[in-house]
Amino acid sequence: MRRYVSLSILIIIFSATSLLVMVPSTDDFSLYNPLWNGASKIREIYGFEYIHLSDLRLIPPNSIVFIFPSQPINRDQSKVLAEFLDMGGIIVLMDEYGYSNGFLYFIGSEINVTFHLLRDPLYKWRSSELPYAWISLGDKTLKICLNYASTLQVGNGRVLGLSSYFSFLDEDLDGLHDADEPAGRMCNAASCRHGKGLLIVFSDSSVFLNSMLDLGENRHLLEELIKGRKPYILEDTLRFGAYTLLRESIASACLSLYNLMFYSSISYLLIFLTAISVFYTARTLYLKIQKRYIGPSYRDRLYKVMRLHPSWDRKVLMSISSEVFEGFEPDRED
Repeated sequence: MRRYVSLSILIIIFSATSLLVMVPSTDDFSLYNPLWNGASKIREIYGFEYIHLSDLRLIPPNSIVFIFPSQPINRDQSKVLAEFLDMGGIIVLMDEYGYSNGFLYFIGSEINVTFHLLRDPLYKWRSSELPYAWISLGDKTLKICLNYASTLQVGNGRVLGLSSYFSFLDEDLDGLHDADEPAGRMCNAASCRHGKGLLIVFSDSSVFLNSMLDLGENRHLLEELIKGRKPYILEDTLRFGAYTLLRESIASACLSLYNLMFYSSISYLLIFLTAISVFYTARTLYLKIQKRYIGPSYRDRLYKVMRLHPSWDRKVLMSISSEVFEGFEPDRED
């Protein structure tokens, strides 16, 4: 009975682990979410990886880190990000809710996220909440599709992107341009220098999501930003659900086990031990299944009879076994 319980537990663990690995995350900006609100495309196409604040000092100074803040950036996080900029790092800050305003104030930047909804009734994709904007990087000007974006107050920053003359801020969210609501070309992308590094701010966090990457020239914008650099996404400012956190832990453990088995100095020993374990497990399962569903062989039955009656003649039993056990053919003996 204990063996069946142990086997059931192993099957449950294996099934649960397989389910966690195969069923993707559904959280916003997750690199493992293939749905419209995920970022799996930029991981698969451009090699994006997660990075933590504690690891920013370990990556090359010219690396580019994308930040999608799902919660306010606190003072301790701002210190680490400011140090990364001082060393020559590049940060792309994508925020339409103002979660990054504390960090922008901390580093002395006058750029500020307004968090009011930007609409454009003319230059848009399908609806006014998806307006077009024109962003200049180097000698290129790209037409970008935004998604529920806000605007920026630039101050001492450099303007990189503007909406059309027909755009306006829908401050009361009624979908209409009221007389007291600002209208005209508005900034949605800006940059500023801090130390040796560069900070680029977008007033929209959705430009590079799976559902937005192939709209307008969004993909070309991303390629211009990461040209010749290793791209990362800062994980500390994201907010993930319990399922995603558990899934990442299991996936990380499986990856570590895989690397240990195939890329470490003891890989051959582990592969050999695993093969032996699989062989004996499969053999044990086969014997149990055979015994349960097929039943004992005729030879086993014969030996059982002989153990119960050791005084009986073995040759006589062998000669009559075909009559006692239907279908049994006794071995021929010289």
